[in-house]
Amino acid sequence: MAESSATSESGESNSRLVAGAQAPLFEARTYNGAPIILEQLQGKKVWLIFYRYFNCPLCMHHMFDISEQYQKNVAKNCEVLAVYESIRFKIQSNSK
Repeated sequence: MAESSATSESGESNSRLVAGAQAPLFEARTYNGAPIILEQLQGKKVWLIFYRYFNCPLCMHHMFDISEQYQKNVAKNCEVLAVYESIRFKIQSNSK
């Protein structure tokens, strides 16, 4: 796994992913409850995006920009996964 590592002033190690790095494996659920297992996407290009909460104004603006690029990424066989820190029912009620 390619990570960029830095040390803070307090001596703590801060590991951050860099573009093109392999993401740590995790499991999550879509807003409608379907499982997403990152390990099942190994070998594919994945654009993994983490957001704060569903109605965050900055996140929504960024998601609009991403949605404009979505079809181009799909055409390049790239999966686009957006991960929100929100509770699933809040996303479900706001996405209808």
